[in-house]
Amino acid sequence: LGIIQPLSLRKIGADTYQIIAGERRYRAAIMAGLTSVPAYIRTANDAE
Repeated sequence: LGIIQPLSLRKIGADTYQIIAGERRYRAAIMAGLTSVPAYIRTANDAE
């Protein structure tokens, strides 16, 4: 089936992202052997 709800990420560097929501989905995807997962790139700062 794969991931139904995309992860939420924020960009923190040139090619670096931080997971805002979906850590368990990300870990499950790794365990399932998925090579890519759907994600939304959000604009957020440390206060949010």
